[in-house]
Amino acid sequence: MDYELWMDGGSLSSEFSKLPTYIYATHLFTFKVDRVANSMTKGLNYRFKFRSKNVIGYSEFSDSTRVALGPLPSKPDSPYRAVLGNSPNSIGVEWVALQS
Repeated sequence: MDYELWMDGGSLSSEFSKLPTYIYATHLFTFKVDRVANSMTKGLNYRFKFRSKNVIGYSEFSDSTRVALGPLPSKPDSPYRAVLGNSPNSIGVEWVALQS
């Protein structure tokens, strides 16, 4: 049994194209889509759909799902040791949210 994952070009008018073939015996239900390898652009909404194949043939396609590709979150500041909440068995650590 094999599965196919299809992805569009990031707009509702773009066509779907098949990503590399997925083989259940090797991958065990794990698809990996890489932003760079699949030429994905930040700020676009990509649609995905899949179908399966067995000895009889292909299934119908699944409903498509949309995934927005946004920027990676910024790295948080380093935590600092809080004075309150420390004990011989624990340590308090706090982060302060950045003001935007």
